[in-house]
Amino acid sequence: MQPPATVAALCGLARHLSLVVLTTGGEVIAATEAAERALQSRPASIVGRAWPELCADPPARTRAYLSQCARTLDPVPGAFQRELDGARIRFRCEGYAVAAPDRPERVIVLQIRQQERQDRFITLGQKIEELNIEIIRRQNSERQLAEARARINTILDQMPAGVLLLEAPSARVVYTNHQAEEIAGGPIGGVDGYSCWRPDGRAYRPEDLPVVRALAGEVVTAEVMHFLRAAEERRAISVNAVPIRDSAGTIVAAVATYYDITEQTRLEQAMHTARAEAETANRAKDEFLAILGHELRNPLAPILTALHLMQLRGVGAEKERVIIERQVRHLARLVDDLLDVSRITNGKIELKREPLELGTVVARAIELVSPLLEKRQHDLAVDLPSRGLLVEADPVRLAQVVSNLLQNAAKYSDPNGRIWVSGRLDAESRQVVLTIRDAGYGIAPEMLPKIFDLFMQERQPLDRSQGGLGLGLAIVRNLVDLHGGTVSIDSEGKGCGTEVTIRLPAIVRQARAGERGSDGRSSSAAGAATSRILVVDDNQDGAELLSEALHAQGHATRVAYDGPGALRIARDFAPQIALLDLGLPVMDGFELARRLREQPGLERIQLIAVTGYGRDEDRGRSSGAGFNAHVVKPVDLDSLEPLIRELLDRQAL
Repeated sequence: MQPPATVAALCGLARHLSLVVLTTGGEVIAATEAAERALQSRPASIVGRAWPELCADPPARTRAYLSQCARTLDPVPGAFQRELDGARIRFRCEGYAVAAPDRPERVIVLQIRQQERQDRFITLGQKIEELNIEIIRRQNSERQLAEARARINTILDQMPAGVLLLEAPSARVVYTNHQAEEIAGGPIGGVDGYSCWRPDGRAYRPEDLPVVRALAGEVVTAEVMHFLRAAEERRAISVNAVPIRDSAGTIVAAVATYYDITEQTRLEQAMHTARAEAETANRAKDEFLAILGHELRNPLAPILTALHLMQLRGVGAEKERVIIERQVRHLARLVDDLLDVSRITNGKIELKREPLELGTVVARAIELVSPLLEKRQHDLAVDLPSRGLLVEADPVRLAQVVSNLLQNAAKYSDPNGRIWVSGRLDAESRQVVLTIRDAGYGIAPEMLPKIFDLFMQERQPLDRSQGGLGLGLAIVRNLVDLHGGTVSIDSEGKGCGTEVTIRLPAIVRQARAGERGSDGRSSSAAGAATSRILVVDDNQDGAELLSEALHAQGHATRVAYDGPGALRIARDFAPQIALLDLGLPVMDGFELARRLREQPGLERIQLIAVTGYGRDEDRGRSSGAGFNAHVVKPVDLDSLEPLIRELLDRQAL
């Protein structure tokens, strides 16, 4: 058997050393001349044979020793015996594994010595042998270290992060991977030479850099840095840096990893800018709607008041008056819907809850919608107990919900249609259930999932166009949600009608005596009381008509068009109640209110703010300024008269 060339070369160079070369399986593949002399054997008698067969020791122990040698590059001391001329001679040995480039696996090299000679002296040849073995061992270690370093460099170059290694204490760069140079825009010769700053704009000094701070023992985690790289391009990176210590705890180096977050930072800045722009646009929208409501209500107020006076005086052209009044009220309702949806979507609706019978709320809603029901000659069937369906709700807002649904049922049904309203108590879920059903146009299946979205309306034929802004159902859903309830709509399709179901938490108790009656009003007497009322508004038509309407109801009235004029009139007239427009020239309504109450005898005057602004914050501002009530234009005279009576009663206390 011919040994591999490398093994043969080794045996030739170290022929004065007693070396035996084995496979990891224990087969002898070569031996030096010195080894042949020590073993007193010719090469042909040992090459190709199994080493355990050549030894006088138990084969299992010999194989275990060879297995240990095959697993390490360090010499493994051992001993064996051999039968020579009828006597057993003891040998000492050292075995270790060696990688042979022309073999697929390592080989085991055994250095052998006779025990007797080893105990007496160490020859110069043996010393040289030991030195050669140490040289071979170190060469193997260096080669393996170089291979390990190459593997580590390959891994680091494939990392998605840049890696930078600095030695201590010089802060000299000793290693950078490909990603670090890619981020920096070229080779990194040192930590200086870069313009670096923090996100707040503060510049880094060289000693403040994360990797330099790590050399001082600091652990840096996800610190964001901005810098200009070689191409004068601004980049943003996230840095982690840690110190590296030796076994004694001394810092010998620091390593830092860098992640390029430039695009992520740009996206975050764009999102922040977009969010700020959206918030600004939302505020501008709210302000626009408030101003729009104010500007639209100002001309509506005198129109409605004039119509009311025409009715009181029995002026002719009744048909035209009714048409004008209906259209003006429709326009006012659109303005209210716009402002309502703005308040609801911004979470500015504040409910004034109280125990209510659902029948009372439905009766009020039917009263509000009755003109439309009568006009279209619908047949309304109500199956609702007057008592026993008790909920905790805001009477005004819940009536708004029901009236919106009744209006939809009336508008989207052919004339002479049928509408059913029913209510019941679901004892199992402890909910009050209200159902409004019609036999009208119905809803297409594809529209049902988005029917409650803002500005969502199903396209109608021209002869069935009912107007509106598509806000009603969105307002209904949000108001029901605020009451802790749910609302759902079902329709089998076009021409099959619609059914709306509202579920609200029930109060399982009876209403106390003295609560609101079926008309939603308290049981106090309704008799009108004559009073002195001052009306102040820079819209002269509106002021004059409102004054005439109040005068027709039996009140003594005076009119002023600005603050100074109102103060002059008040000194002689001594009004009990003042209706003040807040947007007055010269002196606004807030200043006028304060000045009126400073006049002798007017300390208890009841002040009503009259304005086109009806948001919650507007009402809060007027209340904080001392106004007793807040009325939104156009003024509803039917609701103004009870308010005046209430304020007079309060003033008399």
